[in-house]
Amino acid sequence: MPRFKLVIFDFDDTLVHLKVDWNDVKREVLKIAIKERIFLDSKEHLVVIGNQLSKTSSLKNELDDVYRRYEKAAVDQSNYSAIPHMAALVKELHKEGYKVGLASGNHTSNLRAILARLGILRSFDVVCGRDSIWNNKPAPDQLVFIMQRTGIEKSEVIFIGDSRYDEEAARAADVVFFKVSKPASETDVPKIRELLSS
Repeated sequence: MPRFKLVIFDFDDTLVHLKVDWNDVKREVLKIAIKERIFLDSKEHLVVIGNQLSKTSSLKNELDDVYRRYEKAAVDQSNYSAIPHMAALVKELHKEGYKVGLASGNHTSNLRAILARLGILRSFDVVCGRDSIWNNKPAPDQLVFIMQRTGIEKSEVIFIGDSRYDEEAARAADVVFFKVSKPASETDVPKIRELLSS
């Protein structure tokens, strides 16, 4: 009997290359902070800055909208590409009966649009973007949300991502983590398969 029943994927550089100028996003996020008289270290990673600003509902909504707009521009201009071997793995796992989830710091509407265009949206049981939950990675909230929606216990879950924030989220959720290359390479697939069959 396979140990894992639910496979959760990160998005950027795990499944897809999304071509957004994150420096522009960061600049706009910092403008929001200045407007609200919140002083943040501009040298910090966008993930850290974004999470600090998301502590109040009004700012979280405003911040989520910044991400949505920049990502939608990339979607509208088709500025993204699938990582083919990982997209194929998603389809295969779905056909084999695994539950498949997506946990991403991108906005859900853009995630769903890209996945639909790539022909893999229906392979996902749950798509959880930054606007679906309160706290984004490295908090465990997205992973917990997906586990709750699928009814799968944490001992039966593996999370696949490329960043230390993904790894920290997996640790916080107490699920197994597999770190792919950055970006995910073809050599990652047999390693994931081996882990799933262990």
